[in-house]
Formats: sequence, C-alpha cells, structure tokens
Amino acid sequence: MKIQTFTIKQALRTAIKLSVPLMFSEMVIALSIFIATAMVAHLGIDELAANGLGSSLYFAMAGVTWGIITGVAILIAHAFGAKEPAVIGEVLAQSIWQALWLSVFAIAFILAAPYLLQWWGESPNVLSLVKKYMYPLTVGVPADLLGFTLQQFYMGISKPRYVLIMNLVILGVTAFFNYVLIFGKWGFPQLGIAGVSWGISIAMWVMLLVSMSFLFLDASLKPYLKYLNFKAFKVLKKLWILGWPLGCMFFIEIGGFAAAMMMVSRVSTDALAAYQMAIQYSMIVVSSVFGVSEAAIIMVGQVLGAKQFHRLLNIVFAVYLLTMGLALICAVLFYLEPVWFIAIDMDPQSALNRDVVLLGIHFFKITAIFILLESMRLMFIGVLRGMKDTKFTLYSSIIMFFLIGLPLGYYSGLYHHHGASAILWALCIGSLAGNILVVYRVFYHIRAYQQVEIAHA
Repeated sequence: MKIQTFTIKQALRTAIKLSVPLMFSEMVIALSIFIATAMVAHLGIDELAANGLGSSLYFAMAGVTWGIITGVAILIAHAFGAKEPAVIGEVLAQSIWQALWLSVFAIAFILAAPYLLQWWGESPNVLSLVKKYMYPLTVGVPADLLGFTLQQFYMGISKPRYVLIMNLVILGVTAFFNYVLIFGKWGFPQLGIAGVSWGISIAMWVMLLVSMSFLFLDASLKPYLKYLNFKAFKVLKKLWILGWPLGCMFFIEIGGFAAAMMMVSRVSTDALAAYQMAIQYSMIVVSSVFGVSEAAIIMVGQVLGAKQFHRLLNIVFAVYLLTMGLALICAVLFYLEPVWFIAIDMDPQSALNRDVVLLGIHFFKITAIFILLESMRLMFIGVLRGMKDTKFTLYSSIIMFFLIGLPLGYYSGLYHHHGASAILWALCIGSLAGNILVVYRVFYHIRAYQQVEIAHA
C-alpha cells in the first residue's frame, strides 16, 4: 500500500482553513447573547435576573441536546473520508429524526422549567418574567435543533463557511427582532423580556431556511440528497451511542462550572463579582478555541474514514500548535493586563470597586493558567471525539469536576477558608488531571492505529 506524505505544514494549513470559520461562529454566538443581555438590562433589575435564570436553564437544556447531535459530524466525517455518499445520506436522514424527537424533550423541559424555579422558591415577579421569557422559545426549538443538525452535516463534509453564514444570520435576525420587539419600535408590539425569546425563535426559523437553501443551491451536495434514507434506523442507534455521552459531558461541564460559582458565592459578594469577570472572559476565549476542537473532529474523522492512519500524529501536532498559540496569546494578556478586561465591566479607579478590582486582578492571573489547561483539554477531547471515543471524554469530565476539582475546591476554599482563589486553583488541578487522561488516551489510540497500518502495509 502506497503511503502519501502529509506534513505538519499541510496539516496546519488544513486546520486553519477549517478552524477560522468555526472560531468566528463561536464568537458570533457569544456576541448575540451579549447584545440580547445588554438590551434586557434597560428593562430593569427583575428583567435582567429573569433573563439570566431563563437563559441559564435554556442553555443547560441546549447543551445536552446539542451535545447529542454533535455525533452527526463524527459519523459524517468518517463517511466523507471513506468516500461513502450513501452512508452520509443515511446519517443525514436519521439525524433529522433525532433532531425531531430531541425537540419533544426540549419543549417539555422548557415548559416545566419555571415550575422548578417555583419549587426552588423564586420570587413571584421574577418567576412570571421567566415564564414570559421561556415559553416563546418552544416555537424555535425544532428549527434550532434541525439547524444545528445541518451545521454538523456541513462540518463533516468540510464546508465550515456555511456554519459561519448560518450563525451570522442568527446574529443579525436576533439583534433586529430583539430590538424592535423588546422596545416596540417601528410599529412592532412592545413585548419586553418576551421579545428576546421571540427574536431568538424567529431567527432560528430564518437560519433553518437559509441552511436548507444550501442543500439545493450547492450542486456538490446533490449526491448526498440522492441517498437520503429515512428508514435506516440502525444509523439512528449509532448516532445515539455516539451522542449520549457527549450530551452528558456537556451537562457535566455546565453543571461543574455552575457548582464552582455557587461555592464562590459563599465566600463573599466581592469574590463572586471578581470570579464572574474572570470566568466570563476565559469562557469567551475557550469557546473560540472550541472551534479548533471542532476542526480536530473533522480532520481526525476524515483520515480515519480514509484509513490514512499515518496522518494522525501530524494532525494532532498541528491542531495542538494552533490551539496553544491562540491560548498563549490570551493567557499572556490575562496575566499582564487584567485591568483592561476589568475596566469593561466597572471603573477600576473607583474606591467603591477597590476590593473587587484587587480580587479580579488576582483571579485573572490564575485564569491565565486555566485558559492554557482548558484549551489543551478541549483540543484533545476533539481528537477523541473524531476517533469515536466519546465515552472516555465523559469519564474524563466526571473525574475532572466531581472527583477532583469540586471536592478539592470545597475542601480548600470553603472548609479550610482559603477563599475563591483556592477554588480556582482546584479547577486548574482538575483540568490538569483531565489533560493527563485525554492525552494518554489519544496516544494510546494513535499507537493502535499505527500498528493496524503496519500490519496491512
């Protein structure tokens, strides 16, 4: 068997080509959330609190469903590498079924979520606003999950620019309808906080129409449509086997960070404010790096589908260089100029903010290390997902948060009263442990694939 060379330079060029649109997509999503929150802030404190609660519940649910759906990109990338359009058509058809039944679960959760807050003892006024925020989201859920499914399809066949276009559509449509519906501009009804969710739902349906148009306008996609098979239910089972660990992993990661924030809230209000600033900016960086992780899924899946196992090592090294290069730039800024970021949220010169600013500077320096660790961990998790090893990614997240990070944070930060910085350091230690696990697992698989290729040479 003739082995074609694939240099690190070639792998890095491919990684950049795939990563850039996906990174910008993640930034666009973060920007749309920021714009909506900024508009709601003009309505009042109760509306802002309701928006925070409602969006947290919605994105917790969305994290699970999106995580399950990400298995679509893995299967399609493998089939694309193997040049099997019939398999891609089957996966696409069954992923549509998957999105539809996940929509039923998501809608049921949204309808039930306000009652969970009522049981928790939330104030009646805020609870009423949460209902106004959440219920219109049910209209957009099917379009959201079907559109996200098509995004995974486009990623798997190396068309990430379509993903970027879809997210830009969401940003533009959401911003427009949020503005006119929240404040009642240009003849539209003034819906207040409900205008946020109606804007999101409208944007999801517009995005779905745009994403479907690519299927019919791009001639290169016609072979896949030819093989659509809505009766290949064995493929639906494969999607579930790959997807459920990812959905659980997303839930654990969201829950883990929420639990850490709750622990910090028990230290002091100043510590919580400073921690929130440091974490929110680190999450923006990490979400951008997540685009590189998605590129790793595509590249690894495609070379495994093509059985070009010799390319794996160079792909991993190239994606590592790209990930850590981006993370290092951000980490240096966090460490050397934390006041730049703090000044976005508050006046660092004000005497009233002195304690929060001092804590924030300290937390940003710790977060610089956290960014490096989390970026590397997410990158290697992307490689494992491309290798279809989704269960191990779930296990590593459980170990990182619930066996190391959170228990150590509670023991050191709260039990021994070392404060919020100890909780942050505990998350860093948990992330380090997660890195050790996923790096070992990646190279375990690479050695196994290399042995297979040698045996068939």
